[in-house]
Amino acid sequence: MSEELEIIKAMEASFFKSWKEVLKGQVVLTKDCIYFSGRTARKEAGEAFSKNSEKKMGYGNPDEEVCVDIPIGEIKFKRGKKAFNKNILVLTDSDGQDYKIYLIPKGGYEEWEEVLNKTLSNS
Repeated sequence: MSEELEIIKAMEASFFKSWKEVLKGQVVLTKDCIYFSGRTARKEAGEAFSKNSEKKMGYGNPDEEVCVDIPIGEIKFKRGKKAFNKNILVLTDSDGQDYKIYLIPKGGYEEWEEVLNKTLSNS
């Protein structure tokens, strides 16, 4: 992602990569794609405790990773929910894989729904 991207919308969010690995970062919509980029939450907590503790504990590289990257023409989305949280953006790629993005601010889903509908109708 070294090119300069035209960002349409970005928001703080979390992504559950697996049942034991949560990433905190941002979901970003550009004119070409939607992606989530973040760092594992335990690595952020580890840095707050000690800059060297993560390496000593063997958690590896704390760099950001992009784990969702869907071209604009393939985006399908819907509202998800977990318990009482309805602020979940569920993205589906062309292979039918679902990605649940937990949007941090309240009302975040409504903002994304509006922007995605507008962007997808213009593409």
